[in-house]
Amino acid sequence: MREQYRMTNDGMNESSPVLSASSETFAKIVLYACSGVYLAAFVACALISAFGPDEFQHVQMGWLISQGEIPYRDFFEHHTPAYHFLLSAVLRYLPVSTSADAAIQALFAFRIVGVGLSTAVVALTFVLSAKYFGRLGALFAVVLLAASTAFVSVAVEIRPDQMASVLLLAGTLAIDRARDSNKPRLWLVLSGFAVALSVMTTQKVVFALPGYGFLLGVLFSAKGNSLRQSGSDLALVLLPALVVGLVPVWYFFSHGALADFVRDNFLLGMRWDHMPGPWISRLTEMGQNDVLLIAFVSVGLWRTWRLPKTRSTWVLALISPGISLFLLAPLFPVVRSDYFFLLLPYAAVMAAAGADYCARTNVSDKVPVVAILAIVAAVHGAVMVFSPLAGTNNRGDLEKLRYVIETTSQNATVVSSWTPGIAFRRPAFFYYSLHDEIVRVMPPEARSRLEDTLFGGRSPPELVEVDKAFRDNFPDYARRIGTQYTATGVGTLWRRTRR
Repeated sequence: MREQYRMTNDGMNESSPVLSASSETFAKIVLYACSGVYLAAFVACALISAFGPDEFQHVQMGWLISQGEIPYRDFFEHHTPAYHFLLSAVLRYLPVSTSADAAIQALFAFRIVGVGLSTAVVALTFVLSAKYFGRLGALFAVVLLAASTAFVSVAVEIRPDQMASVLLLAGTLAIDRARDSNKPRLWLVLSGFAVALSVMTTQKVVFALPGYGFLLGVLFSAKGNSLRQSGSDLALVLLPALVVGLVPVWYFFSHGALADFVRDNFLLGMRWDHMPGPWISRLTEMGQNDVLLIAFVSVGLWRTWRLPKTRSTWVLALISPGISLFLLAPLFPVVRSDYFFLLLPYAAVMAAAGADYCARTNVSDKVPVVAILAIVAAVHGAVMVFSPLAGTNNRGDLEKLRYVIETTSQNATVVSSWTPGIAFRRPAFFYYSLHDEIVRVMPPEARSRLEDTLFGGRSPPELVEVDKAFRDNFPDYARRIGTQYTATGVGTLWRRTRR
């Protein structure tokens, strides 16, 4: 007979120590209030904080698709395109190439959508944590998650990571429902669909697939499936995943870009420089800024390990996609803090176990541990969530975008580099984002094409972005730029000199 996890709302199991009602109520009020305040802070940050270059890259990809361009064939990209096709469906009906106001409003709208998706990530984390570690532990989990370094940096931006995280968590929860359901087939189908669509949203999810496979194996074992039944259930997961995968395969094959799609999304990273330094520095950064989250995760892992084997195995299997992402992160071509966004919800589930255990530690009847922990989490979270609002604004980015839209023809071409501000204009060069990693994998002939585009072409670009990345990667071109272009005084934009 299959074991069911019957948890109370007050902790891991029926034997958890009972908290003082007043202390627990106070802690819950503090944590609920934090959640609301953090959401308001994220909205404010979305409207105020400076844009990152990645955001303009994602928006530009969506806009180019809306203009009939084929990713990977007509312009370079290295992101799987599900998120960008959704952006294109919206941008197709907005006058972003002719109205600066419409362009700016679109950026803010996409950022607010990102906040909404990040809120969904928090909500799904709460649901999973509350089921196994109680509502109090789940509240600690979402507060610690929302205040973590990588979450704060990604939650308010225009990125596919939020959508991918929602889908990956939904796929995990569907497997959990399949275990509890007498009719699990629908949940298996939904899980396969969600995880496959998550991969098509960002290929980073590929690194979660070994953990997801382990979760499926534990599920089939817990159900006592025969080998034949396990194969049948696995097919229910793989068939919708196959359908999701065949859609882009058919699309890009029919447009003569299938080889480009596979190469630039799944093979190109093998040519990027792999260095342990960024991975170690990211861990150090998290250790310094997210010490409370890491402490509760450590306690949660210890506590979960001490549970009965069947129960601990299932809980650890549920977070195994996050463990897989963590263990395989050194294989990422480039490791930045935002790469941790996908695994943080799984870490927060373990933090729920640790926080619930610590909150119920009976130090003294006169020491309300849970209330103290709630206050500490609230203060720590406030510092992390509100710090991005200090000393940052997006006025310069929006001024540059307004200049681009209002002073150039909608048919004008541009050469952008790696500073936010240029969007909704066709690139004059195949590689419209020129950050260091992309420049390193450009073929030698691409540099010659860039030189010809800038200085020898019959139709030179109207605007060129001569920022630090451009100067560092193309110093010879940067020195010559003044021969045919004039600085606009707006950011790092240079404009073609009329002759």
